[in-house]
Amino acid sequence: MFTVLVAVLLIGGGVYFFSMQSKPAATGGTDLLACLGCGNFMQAPARDGTITRCETCGNYARVAAGTLAPIEPDFVSQSHVFTTFLPEAPKWPNACCVCCGPATGKVKMTITYQAEATPEERLTTAALVTVASMGTVGVASEHVVVTERYMVPHCNEHNNGARLAPAGVGFRSYRYFKQFVDANRAVPGA
Repeated sequence: MFTVLVAVLLIGGGVYFFSMQSKPAATGGTDLLACLGCGNFMQAPARDGTITRCETCGNYARVAAGTLAPIEPDFVSQSHVFTTFLPEAPKWPNACCVCCGPATGKVKMTITYQAEATPEERLTTAALVTVASMGTVGVASEHVVVTERYMVPHCNEHNNGARLAPAGVGFRSYRYFKQFVDANRAVPGA
């Protein structure tokens, strides 16, 4: 009798767990869905058409009819949803960052933000304050203002294909996002 009860509880719990994949969770209108890249379960928005990213493997997918569907290679979003780390000296693929056609020009992008000062920057600031105040040490700032400027390839028909964020960049084009990630992937041993 006890074994039958345990079996019923385990089966019922399993059915409930897997049924949650296609039903909105009680908190916040999200679904528990399996990532197409790694298979791990993740909370995804319940609204069809929403682009979501797996926090485990970084794979992007689109919510469609209560499941996750792969992103079409030529998909271009209305917003800059495909985000990645921006290396110090990024390599921009020589294609329009919206349609991936031939780039006919470049659009200037700039971002200014505050970043935590490095130990060297703090020492330099403290030394300058000390010299300038003739021995009276002032409080050195723990932050520095950083301005990044990039020329991003576009064609004559498109603009606004990329958006900068502190230490990152977002793209509207899934194909260009993948090209950018591949072009800036670190080569082992280099």
